[in-house]
Amino acid sequence: MSTEPFHVNRKLFYRRFPRGTFGAMRTRTIAAGLAVLCLLYTAACSQKLLSPGDKGVVGTKDAVIVAVDKKAYQAWVKAASTDDKVAESQLIVHGQLFTVQPGTQVEVIYDYEYGDYLAFKVKFLDGQHEGAEGFLNAHFVKAKA
Repeated sequence: MSTEPFHVNRKLFYRRFPRGTFGAMRTRTIAAGLAVLCLLYTAACSQKLLSPGDKGVVGTKDAVIVAVDKKAYQAWVKAASTDDKVAESQLIVHGQLFTVQPGTQVEVIYDYEYGDYLAFKVKFLDGQHEGAEGFLNAHFVKAKA
């Protein structure tokens, strides 16, 4: 074991590897990591958003909540984002929210942005609420295969 001070070993270490080698390696590693993240982001966000007039399907594993109008959608977003179960229950009891099953076919009437959330006003083409219209989170609607 060497008894030389650490700074001497450090200087010797840098003599074996040219100055800047580790900076370049770090830069390449960061660039490779960013490239992988971009690929993952592209793959995850490659879902095609539907346009008005397009037909789609509720593409979830579980039933989803639908609001009957914009005001109910806004109230539901506020309640859900603050985890206010009482407010959500009141919206359901007063008929402002209802659920639809996965696989229900829909037609997009128009899109609606509220804060950071995007919703579609849709018309249900089959299922229990056939012919009804409502506001549904856009992430729940998939393009028809």
